Amino acid sequence: MSDEASSPSRQAAVASTKAPWSLSFLSGPLYGRTLALKLGDNWVGSSAQCDVIVPDRDIAPRQLRLSVGQIAVSVQNVGDVEATLNGVPLDATRRALRHGDVVEIGELKLGIVPSAEPRASAGASQAQPATGRLTRWAAAPWAAWMASRRFVVGLGVLWGVLVLAGGAYLAIGATDPFWFQASATERMQQVAAALHDYPELSVKPTSTGFVVAGYVNSLSDRDRIQRIVQTFPQTTIGDVYVIDELLGSARLYFSDTPLSVTYGGHGTLLVGGAANRSLQQRVANFTKDARPALQVIDHVAYAGGAAPTNKKAAPPIAGEVPDIVGVYDDGSGTRFIETSDGARYFEGSRLPGGLEVRQISTDRVIFARGTDRFFMDVSSAAAHEFVAAPPG
Repeated sequence: MSDEASSPSRQAAVASTKAPWSLSFLSGPLYGRTLALKLGDNWVGSSAQCDVIVPDRDIAPRQLRLSVGQIAVSVQNVGDVEATLNGVPLDATRRALRHGDVVEIGELKLGIVPSAEPRASAGASQAQPATGRLTRWAAAPWAAWMASRRFVVGLGVLWGVLVLAGGAYLAIGATDPFWFQASATERMQQVAAALHDYPELSVKPTSTGFVVAGYVNSLSDRDRIQRIVQTFPQTTIGDVYVIDELLGSARLYFSDTPLSVTYGGHGTLLVGGAANRSLQQRVANFTKDARPALQVIDHVAYAGGAAPTNKKAAPPIAGEVPDIVGVYDDGSGTRFIETSDGARYFEGSRLPGGLEVRQISTDRVIFARGTDRFFMDVSSAAAHEFVAAPPG
């Protein structure tokens, strides 16, 4: 071991930049490898200047940009090679990347895993126990029956029946006459009705169908949402965050402080308690890293040091601004937004809570309350371009 590798200062520097996420290769030349990521930007490509070097001529010198924070990771495709995230085309727009998501670039597949859960590799140390188990199985009385031709043929027939049944189910679902004869609003309401048990999910229109995004309590809820969405044609899963994972990561981040962390609903995280003002910058850093998964609200009572003199007005609370499901332009310069309750608001109109719709653009909506301005980013479902207004 070299002096540089054993240097305490170098080890401390590595520990300070280590992120709680690792990059896992699911296929390609690095299949089975799991590489640690650092906080901040991590470049993935075939160039020697990249943080993660992929020896593949089909990969651009700088293909992916991973922005890694304490609890969230985002990904951008900055190369000229097409890439997908869970089957959806991935471009230079920042997309949230979660544990379980799959990024595909040609034959290469990769994802992220928590650093505390490295991918288990089939090492040589497992070869001997596996050999012993195979020997015992081969000696079992039923082993000869399983190896018989009749069993193999029966298994193939059963597999074919399952494939045909699944294809018939998908064909019936894809040709649902109601789905294609109904209006866009009726179809969106049908999807929302199937998700009524999850109040923090929203259904938003896209140029090709609908996307479901929002928050659920657990991973099992997210799996159930995936199964429900698969029953609707032209409907995909967007950014669905798991509250238990977000809350657990936040509490771990503040575990060495007297601060408390609670979930406020609709993607808001409340940080409270009493602490020295030296922790204020740490809360601010966490607030930055938590985006776009969470909106962190600082309710900490700081002691020591002067408090800021210029205090901004409080942002709109959850429920004061309805969920925006679409941004539209009628072609003559008149723009308006449509909310999840079916209401439409034009530029200059006021919401029931008193906020004024000051400006509408393709990627954000600006609200005003007196002299204060509040910016709400429009999700990628409606951010790329204006779409034709729905009927009604």
